[in-house]
Amino acid sequence: MSGGTLARLSSIYERVRSSPCRWREMSSIASGVEELRVRDRSGAYRVFYYTRLADSVSIFHAFAKKTQKTLPQEIALAQKRLKEMLDEES
Repeated sequence: MSGGTLARLSSIYERVRSSPCRWREMSSIASGVEELRVRDRSGAYRVFYYTRLADSVSIFHAFAKKTQKTLPQEIALAQKRLKEMLDEES
């Protein structure tokens, strides 16, 4: 990843982190997982990302939100994808 891309992602990440209404911890998935909440005219979206890897933020699941509560299937799929990602890292 180029330095410019990393700098842009870092800037976006810091802006999102400083806005408490747009992200939250997702300990129901795993420690170190956070959820980015995005809403626009076309709907609501969620992005799960992991922050416990050295010098990186790893996005491992994203989906369109269609219900008030996150569906158990989305949580289970996110847990599976995170496990696969972490297994590849080790």
